[in-house]
Amino acid sequence: MQFVSFLFAVLVMFQSCRVYHYDSVSLDRAVAARKRVKIKTKNGQTFKYKQIIKDSNQFYGLKGKTKTLLLERNIYSIRLHNKVLSPILTVVALLCTGGMIAIVMIFVGVGRTVAELTPP
Repeated sequence: MQFVSFLFAVLVMFQSCRVYHYDSVSLDRAVAARKRVKIKTKNGQTFKYKQIIKDSNQFYGLKGKTKTLLLERNIYSIRLHNKVLSPILTVVALLCTGGMIAIVMIFVGVGRTVAELTPP
């Protein structure tokens, strides 16, 4: 039962992983793409938005129902969500995690108690 719970916890954790393209794009390109974005500011802060919109010549980042004004002069980079690579890397990460769990179970032994594993 603990193994199943652990497996579900790992699955939920990796479902929230997102991969972003390496190349930075302009705000206009981010608006046109209509994708999730990751913005890094010039002072090193990172913000993630569901989408960038343009309203009355102002750019806004949407996060839930919150609309945040984005000032181009404060932005260092804008990276778009990579919809192709995100699920692939999620599956790879899950397989690696599952493989590590299997290796540990093989070497430690499934169903053995701590007393059985401790040397006399």
